[in-house]
Amino acid sequence: MPYFVVAVLTFADREAALAALASPEGQAGSADMGNFAVAGVEVTMWEAQD
Repeated sequence: MPYFVVAVLTFADREAALAALASPEGQAGSADMGNFAVAGVEVTMWEAQD
C-alpha cells in the first residue's frame, strides 16, 4: 500500500495554489509535516480537466 493518508486541496488555478503554498500559512503547514508524517511526504499537483 503506497499511501496511508491523502489530502486533496483545491484552488482556482495553478497560480493560486503556488501563492497559497508560499504564504506564511502554507510555509507553516509545510514545516509542520515532519511532525506527523515521519515516513515521508510526497506532494504532487494535477490540473483538473472539466
